[in-house]
Amino acid sequence: MRLFLANVGPTELTLLDQPIRPPREGGFKVLQTLEALAEDLRMPYIYPALRHLQQAGQFPDRIALFATDQGDRGPSEADTVYFGRAIGRLISFHFGPPEDSVELHLFRGNPNDYEAAFRFYGEALGSFGGRVASATLALTSAPVPLTSALLIHSLLYFGSKLGVIYVGRPGPDDAYGRAHLLDLGQELRRRLG
Repeated sequence: MRLFLANVGPTELTLLDQPIRPPREGGFKVLQTLEALAEDLRMPYIYPALRHLQQAGQFPDRIALFATDQGDRGPSEADTVYFGRAIGRLISFHFGPPEDSVELHLFRGNPNDYEAAFRFYGEALGSFGGRVASATLALTSAPVPLTSALLIHSLLYFGSKLGVIYVGRPGPDDAYGRAHLLDLGQELRRRLG
């Protein structure tokens, strides 16, 4: 199985290239009218990353998105739960995989708590077991503790099977930036022999 991993950060979804603020309330409104807005919504980090993989003939079989939802502790306006749900549906709209190939994992703790983030991603990535032939992690706009924990656990679980993709700034003729793949797996093999 080819796996794609991405945190859903607070700038991961835009409407007419403008930020949707605040993410929780704005994301809820977008989700309610998603079909009408689909052509005007952008995923500045996830879309170019998936487009890059698709053009390389390596579109993932499984997509795991990670969003925040602090509802139990009192919801935070910065929560990205509704962005995550909308992005899951937009991926199916733009790329065609069935919606059930996209899964959303919700981090319910404080996004700035490194220890909670480390535990969360350890459990979430452990659920994929040995079924992963290759994994690609997209770097997004998520808080540093979440990004760090996802990157560390991706390296621990997938090692030489892991690639990391990041998206540069958009150019004047492109609504999206260009995706760049860093083959961390190859680099690990080279350095560790």
